[in-house]
Amino acid sequence: MFIASRLQELGHEVRVYASNAAYSALELRLPNVREIPGLVLEYENNQVKMGRSFRTNRRIWRNRRPVIQRLKEELRAYRPHLVITDFEPFLPAAARASGFGFISVDHQHVIPGLRLNPPLKYWPHYLATLAVVYWTHSGETANLVTSFFRPVKPAQPHYHYFAPILRKEIVSARPERNGHVLVYQTSASFSRLPALLAQIPIDFRIYAFPREGKCGNCVFKPRNHPDFLVDERNPVVECGVR
Repeated sequence: MFIASRLQELGHEVRVYASNAAYSALELRLPNVREIPGLVLEYENNQVKMGRSFRTNRRIWRNRRPVIQRLKEELRAYRPHLVITDFEPFLPAAARASGFGFISVDHQHVIPGLRLNPPLKYWPHYLATLAVVYWTHSGETANLVTSFFRPVKPAQPHYHYFAPILRKEIVSARPERNGHVLVYQTSASFSRLPALLAQIPIDFRIYAFPREGKCGNCVFKPRNHPDFLVDERNPVVECGVR
C-alpha cells in the first residue's frame, strides 16, 4: 500500500491487483484495486501444513490460464511503464507473455539472493524455498529485497537490499508505556492462544482473530482494525506470537 500511495503522490497512475486478505484491505484504502486469485498457506494449530498447502495451491495453479489471459489483455490495454510484483505468480507470467518489464519487491528473494551453505538437515527446506521462488518469478529486471541485513556482495547484480517498508504513521509514532501487551499473529489457527494469555496477569490487545470484544484480560480486534496504530504505539512489550 505504501508503494502504491507514494507513486500516486508522485503523479503516477497506479492499478493494483491483490488477492485474499490483501484485496479486502487494499480496496478500502486505494482506488483502482482489482481482485485476482492468490496462493495461500494452510495452517493447523499455528503450524503451516506443507502437504495441504501444496494441494490447495496446485488447484489454484491449475486454473491459471484464464487468470493470466485476463491479465495479459488488461496489461495490453493499460500499457503500464512498469509492473511491480510482491511474490505473486500470475502477474509476472502475464507481464512476460505481454512483453512488459517487471520487478519484484518482497522479502522471499533474500534466500536466492545470498550465497548460502546451510547445515545438511536444512537443505530440503532450502531447496524447496529456492524452487518456490524461482517457480513464481523469473525474468524480472530487478529484485528489490526488504531485509534487516544486507550481504557484503549480493549473489547477483540485479539484487538490491533495503530496510523493511513502514508506513509514515508507524515511523512517526512515539512509543509510550500504557499498561498492555500487543499481540499480532498472521494465522488465526492458534485457537489455544486466548486461554494461554488468560492465565497471565497482564492486559493484552490481540490482533489475530476475526472477532472484536473483551474477554477477561484480553481485548480482541481484527488484524486490519484502525486501533492497531494506537495500540502499537503504547505497549508495555510487543510480542509476535509464533
